[in-house]
Amino acid sequence: MRSIRNLMLCALGVGLSLSSATLHANELGPLIELLIKKDIITAEEAEELRAELSTEYAATPAGKLSLPEKVKQLRVEADLRTRYQHESVRAQGQSDAKERNRWRYRLKMGWFYKFSEGWSTGIQVETSDNSDSTNTDFGGYFDKEGDDLFLGQVYLDYSSRTSFADLINFTVGKKKHPFMMPSAVWDSDINPEGFTQQMGWIYEGDHWLKLRAGQYLIDEIREDRTGAERDRWLFVAQAEYQYHLGLRSDLRIAPYILVESGGTTSSSIAEGGNTPSNENHIPYFRNMAFVALPVEWKFHYRNTPQQLSAAVGMNLKGDDAILDLRSPYRPTHFSGSLLRDSNNLFLQTAYRIGSNRNARDWMLSLEYRYLGAAAITPNLSDSDFGKNRLNQKGFILSGSYMISDSVKFELTYLSSEAIRSNWRSQVADASDVDLIQVDLSAKF
Repeated sequence: MRSIRNLMLCALGVGLSLSSATLHANELGPLIELLIKKDIITAEEAEELRAELSTEYAATPAGKLSLPEKVKQLRVEADLRTRYQHESVRAQGQSDAKERNRWRYRLKMGWFYKFSEGWSTGIQVETSDNSDSTNTDFGGYFDKEGDDLFLGQVYLDYSSRTSFADLINFTVGKKKHPFMMPSAVWDSDINPEGFTQQMGWIYEGDHWLKLRAGQYLIDEIREDRTGAERDRWLFVAQAEYQYHLGLRSDLRIAPYILVESGGTTSSSIAEGGNTPSNENHIPYFRNMAFVALPVEWKFHYRNTPQQLSAAVGMNLKGDDAILDLRSPYRPTHFSGSLLRDSNNLFLQTAYRIGSNRNARDWMLSLEYRYLGAAAITPNLSDSDFGKNRLNQKGFILSGSYMISDSVKFELTYLSSEAIRSNWRSQVADASDVDLIQVDLSAKF
């Protein structure tokens, strides 16, 4: 019995030394009480143990970090990456491509707090003020121009489980969106600003139903300016069904709709200037009612994780966007013959094998994309594929290898060409685009 007790005391000591900054010796109270109940230690020994653990904890770096009692957990995350990128872009009607080589880096660092009764908050800083990118460039003879940090996330979140639903969640502020949506439609670096709601139910342990909605402000109007109308919003709604097919196998189906409230903006009436600030931005927020059906199947074969995914979508107002005389989707040389349904369509299919969790893990992926000339707003779409142009179809081939538990090497090739060679508009002016990205990144 004494050897068992000593083993348990040793385990407690090791656990304490590996604990996070928010762990206090008092939180080990239930475990100590269990040891007393099982007659592994006496009550007197328990008191001595508590005192010893408190003393040892106070001497550790974690114990020296003082947090308010109301903070139940603090999680600090960092994501840094260096990148070499080669770009080749050939415009419509041009025979020669413009090439560009770029050395880049990025940093994301966040502090995420959990309070009592389901409340939490988060703050994340990022390099670059662009909405769809966190990259900044090497150069300037070691100056710090462009090396500023910007707020990428700042939000307040509430989550709970009630008798009515297994999940209730509300978020206000700027936070990564929760929707099941491919990056071809919504760039992974874009964090919306506004309000998000989620509700979820579990049936028989294997079936999940989740409902999500988002109301995001995309154009804050200064009402004291001539010509000001009303604020413009982006509305998103999604219903997701998830089915656990068996051990390490899941199927997800999640139709959604994405609608812009309409209008345009200018620097004279926009609260924050002429928005937005992404790769191929347009100050045009009308004629976008995008509906899509994404499907995803995760499974294991011979103990190797794999994923198949597909999504098909359509902008229900794509024709109106092309016909509008003020629209950036309208071709410079418009004719009735150019108006076809294929301009409204979106398609994405992908296959992935492997994982990026631990040292020596590897992953390969192949993806095909089809983006019609008025299928989705370039204010949201992936800034890398086709350099954020529409009227593009092509593929993405990517491979990665975990050098250590935290450091990853990744090579990506993106290639696309115009769906219709006779189409040229503000958001669709490229004939073909090729990108090569070589990344070395670390997450901790």
